[in-house]
Amino acid sequence: MRLASIPTLALSRKLWKSTEVPTPRKRLEPLLTVAETARILNVSERTVRRAIARGELRAIKINGLVRIAPADLEDFLRDHRSQ
Repeated sequence: MRLASIPTLALSRKLWKSTEVPTPRKRLEPLLTVAETARILNVSERTVRRAIARGELRAIKINGLVRIAPADLEDFLRDHRSQ
């Protein structure tokens, strides 16, 4: 590497960093339990677990605990709306 290229490289990195547009961080919503989801939907916990097993409702399994993201619950409701 030539010595003349070092300042150019440093300058280009500095300019690149200064033109970055910061992206806002998305705030994570608390995950819902199966019981909470069942209460929201006014159904039994078994019905929620069946919807998860059928692949209709996305769920996250963390250390053996099943959790549902609020956004996934909203998607489930939008997909199952009567017309």
